[in-house]
Amino acid sequence: MGIDEGPGLATPNTGRSRFRVSALGLVSRTFALWSRGLVYYFVISCIVGLGLIPIEVAVLGAMYGAGGPISVSTDPLSLLPSFLVSGWDNTAVLVTVPLMLFGMIMFAIFGGAAAKLALDNYGTGNPGDAGFSVRFAFGRLWKLIGVQLLFSLVTTGVLLPANLMLAELPDDLLDPAVMSQVLALAPLLFISFAIVVYLSVRMAPLVALVVAEELSVVGAFKRTFQITKSRFWHVFGGRFMLGFAVLLIGEIIGIVLAPVVLHSAWLFNVALLIVSTMTTGPLNYVFQAVLYKDLISRIESGPEQQLW
Repeated sequence: MGIDEGPGLATPNTGRSRFRVSALGLVSRTFALWSRGLVYYFVISCIVGLGLIPIEVAVLGAMYGAGGPISVSTDPLSLLPSFLVSGWDNTAVLVTVPLMLFGMIMFAIFGGAAAKLALDNYGTGNPGDAGFSVRFAFGRLWKLIGVQLLFSLVTTGVLLPANLMLAELPDDLLDPAVMSQVLALAPLLFISFAIVVYLSVRMAPLVALVVAEELSVVGAFKRTFQITKSRFWHVFGGRFMLGFAVLLIGEIIGIVLAPVVLHSAWLFNVALLIVSTMTTGPLNYVFQAVLYKDLISRIESGPEQQLW
């Protein structure tokens, strides 16, 4: 049974035109697609929720105890500053690097598999195949990791000047001289943040695009800029509403798990991370699949007059 197209479409629901929706439609179809295949997405989420997080929690818990971190970033460039401060021969670095690499692989397979399942399921009566989706993502593993690293490199380059300047400032923000320097950096920080937001929106369907089309890493970046051209606010609106919805669901999950805090705040954070990953974790990749189909449909239906 296909997903209800909903009201407001003036064109017949034939061909690719049925995938063209408003920003709100992107979100509503994301949740419809996700809920219809919830069991399959849950199975795929086990890759991270049961395959990665418990390992990270166990290793980091043994190193830092209950007051330490419970996960490691999968972005090597975000870890670089801490490596430089703590020293490359630090034991923590020797443990963090393997966990980071393992996490990159697991999240690449997780994201690629969720996007593949959504693309196969969207607009068809086919419920998809979780096992096939995982195998497909594994086959494109290096491309999925490659686009992640390239995007990280670009955004880190944008933020680097402001971060270096902030790093040179003393920690005492109550000092009027330090505060004046921070205020002087505010325009640079704002511009850097705006550029990163812009790039994030233009790169929004990147994982789904890598899954849907046979492209190189650089080719995928060029292609995603092509299909998001003149549709910035459309994509931004969809991502903003999805982010708000996921945040709201996260708050509900937190309320449900709140009694765990009485036993241990650390255990609560671990439970919240696992449950959120297993439930709402695939939503971003399902959204990318819906967005990709929408953007391709818009390209094939002709030019539009939109800002950005």
